[in-house]
Amino acid sequence: MPNRPVFALLIMALLSFPVALMAQEVVQTHKLSYPLASGGKFTIDDANGSIAIRCSDRNEVEITATKHADSQAGLDAIRIDIKQGTNSIEVHTAYSSPGSHNGGVSYQVVVPKDLGNLEANTANGSISAQNVSASVSIKTENGGITATSLKGPFSLSTTNGSINADCTDLAGDGVLHTTNGSITLALPRSADALIDATTTVGRINSNLSASNINKGIVGGTLEARLGGGSHHLEAKTTNGTISLEAR
Repeated sequence: MPNRPVFALLIMALLSFPVALMAQEVVQTHKLSYPLASGGKFTIDDANGSIAIRCSDRNEVEITATKHADSQAGLDAIRIDIKQGTNSIEVHTAYSSPGSHNGGVSYQVVVPKDLGNLEANTANGSISAQNVSASVSIKTENGGITATSLKGPFSLSTTNGSINADCTDLAGDGVLHTTNGSITLALPRSADALIDATTTVGRINSNLSASNINKGIVGGTLEARLGGGSHHLEAKTTNGTISLEAR
């Protein structure tokens, strides 16, 4: 019969439908807090999940970690390791059986506003840091980065994702690198900075008084000086637009 192959495919689809319904995600949330004095260092190293960081007036770190996996066994295989040092806290996502499950951890973190050093890394996921004026290092492979109220020094790096950042009172050097994504950087007009921007495939938009602009057919470079040029800012992307704004 000519309709037999279609009928067989329909039967297979119906048989697999209950299995799909049974494969529900398993979620578990942990809330932790640790003291951290002024000028302390906070490090978080994730593998699969987003990280959101903001500041508070309290001298402590508050961590909300949400584990997720496709089974209870996968959830149990995810471990959150915390290491406390001399005025430092390190958070690390570990797996007892890497590659045997699909799962990860998403973090929401509150740090002291007078934090001295912040490092945040993940392989798959976005990272945001709101109103963090410490020395900042943020890196992700697949995900966007958002950082506000930066002072410097800072380093923001991603492979696949856009970077959005603003500086309120620049006091150090800064690096913004992505391979596939746009870069947006806002600076105060009072900043002292020498700015280098490069895109291979994309445009450069800026309201800065640039000393050297080279716009190619598909890419471009820009050099600009704000004030005395005391600090160096580098923005670089391969595929994406760079937007620089003094305000």
